[in-house]
Amino acid sequence: MILLQKNIPKFINLKAIPVFKLKGQEGFSLLEALIAVLLVGLGLLAYGVSSGVTVTTNAKSEKKSVGVTLAQDKMENIKDIASSTALSGADSLANPTYSGGAWSTGSAEDLDSEGNSGGSKAYYQRTWTIDEATAAYLYDATVTVTWGTHSRDTVTLQTRIAR
Repeated sequence: MILLQKNIPKFINLKAIPVFKLKGQEGFSLLEALIAVLLVGLGLLAYGVSSGVTVTTNAKSEKKSVGVTLAQDKMENIKDIASSTALSGADSLANPTYSGGAWSTGSAEDLDSEGNSGGSKAYYQRTWTIDEATAAYLYDATVTVTWGTHSRDTVTLQTRIAR
């Protein structure tokens, strides 16, 4: 153990060296420390809440994007059929399909997020209609995609097709 006083010359009086202390500068009080912890805690809580909201919003947005893509895919399929086939037999049919030269009632499609029908991963349901519009040679096509456990989330696309 080294004693500092032995190394200090004897002519220096340690008690005579003034220590400058300002009033109220002794350190943190318990109250100040608690306020600092409270502010940091509130900041972390706000960050956690906003992160949770962001994750939830991103998940909803992804599901809606898939729903819009599935609706667009079916709408393009209907337009493709309309380019070579008369739509007059499709009106007033639920989910009309064209095969063998005639329109018939089809069934709603249960799809997964990649557009594959059926299976255990089917989460989306797609329905469509083709109705004769008020003007001659025009048809209104509507495609609806629903998803979720209560089918609350829905995307509907409508277009008018000239034929």
